[in-house]
Amino acid sequence: MHLTYVIKKNGEREDFQPEKINQWGEWACSDTTANWSLLITHAIKKMYEGATTSELQRALIDSAVDLIDEDVDYDRVAAKLQ
Repeated sequence: MHLTYVIKKNGEREDFQPEKINQWGEWACSDTTANWSLLITHAIKKMYEGATTSELQRALIDSAVDLIDEDVDYDRVAAKLQ
């Protein structure tokens, strides 16, 4: 899925900025063995055009939970993203 925009919590439409979600992933996976790029790839697959930033955060959390079987550190990642 190629996102071009998201809806912020205040209802404003904002251009999708991949660097922002990458920063979330890097932060959430810091000090773990979890792969932030894999996390982001999984989360983006769950998204749709015009998703809210809250839905994007939920997709990151759900993706981390989905990846726990691959690396238990994703449990820590999911907790950080809550």
